[in-house]
Amino acid sequence: LTAAVEHFSIAWRLLDDLQDTYDDLLVDHHSAVWWACDDALRSAWAACHKLQAEPGAWAELLAALDSAGIVSALLHQTREHLALARDAAAAAACLGLAADLSAMQAGLSEYARR
Repeated sequence: LTAAVEHFSIAWRLLDDLQDTYDDLLVDHHSAVWWACDDALRSAWAACHKLQAEPGAWAELLAALDSAGIVSALLHQTREHLALARDAAAAAACLGLAADLSAMQAGLSEYARR
């Protein structure tokens, strides 16, 4: 069951970092999104932070993150950790938890297709 909790916690952290990207940018918090960036994207992050996420700069940064595949890669990692958590829960005979984790993974998969 420990492995299920560990993988779920990582998935939760990744998803939270994705959801909080704008807020993290404003305070220059180095989240999973920032760590996934190369040097050029980190420079764009810093520039956008200095402008306090002015709408044009924010839109450009989002487009750059999308173009680099950062969001899709982090969503993929999130789904992978949910799958590992599901499998660990099932192996520990926590079938209700495994079903819940499977539903979360399916929901993220549907979201990623949009």
